[in-house]
Amino acid sequence: MTDYKTLKIIIEQQKLFTLLHPIISIKEKRVIGFEALSRGINPETRDIISPIELFESAFHCNMSLKLDRLCREKAVKTFADKFKNSDYMLFLNFDPSILDQVIIGNGWLKNLVSTQGVKPGNLAIEIVESSVESQSLLKKFVNLYRNYGFVIVLDDFGAQHSNLDRILQLKPDIIKIDRELVENVSQDYYKQSIVGSIISLANKIGTLVLAEGVEKIEDIIKCYELGADLFQGYHFSRPACAEDFEKDFCNKKISQASDQIFTYLNSRITQQISSQEAFETIGRELCSRMKNMKPETFDHFLKDNITRFEQVQCMYILDKNGKQVSNTIFRLKTVFNPRHTLFKPAVKGTDHSLKNYFLNMKIIKSDIYFTEPYTSLATGGICRTMAVEFNNIENESFILCLDFSI
Repeated sequence: MTDYKTLKIIIEQQKLFTLLHPIISIKEKRVIGFEALSRGINPETRDIISPIELFESAFHCNMSLKLDRLCREKAVKTFADKFKNSDYMLFLNFDPSILDQVIIGNGWLKNLVSTQGVKPGNLAIEIVESSVESQSLLKKFVNLYRNYGFVIVLDDFGAQHSNLDRILQLKPDIIKIDRELVENVSQDYYKQSIVGSIISLANKIGTLVLAEGVEKIEDIIKCYELGADLFQGYHFSRPACAEDFEKDFCNKKISQASDQIFTYLNSRITQQISSQEAFETIGRELCSRMKNMKPETFDHFLKDNITRFEQVQCMYILDKNGKQVSNTIFRLKTVFNPRHTLFKPAVKGTDHSLKNYFLNMKIIKSDIYFTEPYTSLATGGICRTMAVEFNNIENESFILCLDFSI
């Protein structure tokens, strides 16, 4: 940790410099702005001091406000000197823990930006999500600077102290998903589900989502597929001084990522269409054969056919009112291995009338429906259900339900 004397010299002599880290829009195939990252310089050794060490030392030395303001001054000036008349945005970190040391409404940050000739709309204030202390002061600050025209960013969302109340209170323009969620998201279905849920929420409230810390193209592709709007990470560029920013290199990486995303999504969509067509063929074949059957023979038929289809977890049949008229027939006995008693196969007589697949078939008046992935109450695993309507030999309406593994 940096001692008081050294920290005092760093602040008084402004021994700080700013690195800029590009923020990317793959959809627009361009850099939309930069996050300002501060670094300290040890006045004796000339060693670089990380921002974590700087701000931890400032907190213990009761110098957080002075350090925070100096970092913002350096960042805004660095940005203005190089990009003042551009369309780029500057993403500026703000430490909410200093709010009880300032008079909210004195316009310090607004005046700083104005003095440097930067428009408020070109500056995004990043609120560190996990360091919020006074909710009332933070809300007052955010509302004030939003009214000035600044963009509000909720940083590190999804980290240890994440709270959905922050979104309700701050109504951010951008949510930055914490790098811990983004890292290896392409290999982790649970992370994909969480990231997808955050993006879905953001879309519904009119907020953009930035995937932070992207280093691997596989994670970029997955975040893009899930709906992320913006990206930041070493894959595109490392932080650099303003004069060292390699725009052409960054644009090349964006172009390469765009091509890889297109190739992946084209293959993925083609595969999904093919799989869905294959599932539909299975369902319609089974329904065609059951047209000559009575309900009392359904169980025997399903047992004879369940092992034919490797992707099928289980089969069951509903009547026109959503009541289950067959048992739930599993492909393998070992498939049913529930985590606890919440998960168990439905039996004859179970009411499925409020299940997604039954409701949607009735609402859209279709004879076939595929669900999105969900947690099966029969197994506790992730599956998709395909429901296909058919009439039997007595012209009674039934629905064959097939749960597919994903």
